[in-house]
Amino acid sequence: MSSLLQPEEDVVRSPSDLRLFTRPALKQRKAREICEYVRELIVSGKLKPGSQLPPEVELAEAFGVSRNTLRDSLNILHQEGTILRRHGVGTFVTRQLLVPNRLDVNLSTTELIRSTGWEPGDAEIHLRTVEAEDDWADVLDTSPGALLIEVERVRIAGEKRVVHSLDRFPARLLELGHPPMGVPDVERFLLEQKSMYQLLEHRLGLSMAYGVATIKPATADARLAERLQVPEGTQLMYLAQTDYNAGGQPLLASREYHLADVYSFTVYRKR
Repeated sequence: MSSLLQPEEDVVRSPSDLRLFTRPALKQRKAREICEYVRELIVSGKLKPGSQLPPEVELAEAFGVSRNTLRDSLNILHQEGTILRRHGVGTFVTRQLLVPNRLDVNLSTTELIRSTGWEPGDAEIHLRTVEAEDDWADVLDTSPGALLIEVERVRIAGEKRVVHSLDRFPARLLELGHPPMGVPDVERFLLEQKSMYQLLEHRLGLSMAYGVATIKPATADARLAERLQVPEGTQLMYLAQTDYNAGGQPLLASREYHLADVYSFTVYRKR
């Protein structure tokens, strides 16, 4: 490993150190999941900005994946600006940490809260089955009146209410579970795992390839002010996003209101 690594305790200095931080469930995971784990190492401080990564063959062995899968992961991290490759020298974590709150990285709200150093949770969670109105049917490419699962939550960071979210996805997707899921099963899963992406990807076996988001300023009306426990008129950031599989099929539509004074968002613009 490079001398750029800071000599602190509980940091990655060698492939054997990396194995210590590699969870057993990570074995044989795909490139995107390896990327998420590398970001966790960076956010937690186990991989320091400016530090050098081990050679590809050692990384692949540490993660228990093929070199092709490892290269796919490194390509994603390089393209988003998380790592830098220096020909003939090696691969390094970007000196200016770009992972937390990057708008070009499709983090779930759970991952976003964790990236700030807080533990995510739910102050409120409400689930129900609804019929798709015209606008939601259009976003999710389904028929008006089709059944959707609606999940309304107030997300907390530590003990602070920071996000009001409304997620909807086609109810037919619950049939993909082994065994198929019902609304109570979804609620139990979310209370335990917190993440909607975890539900769709790991419980229902769906692949979330990308998301398209619209971001606007907003202010808290009476209902949002009550939910987020802030004064009416408080500045918020409104984020509407639709997540798709690799074939362009919409899987999840989200409407989120974030407290504007909690997060700082950046966009990595590559020239």
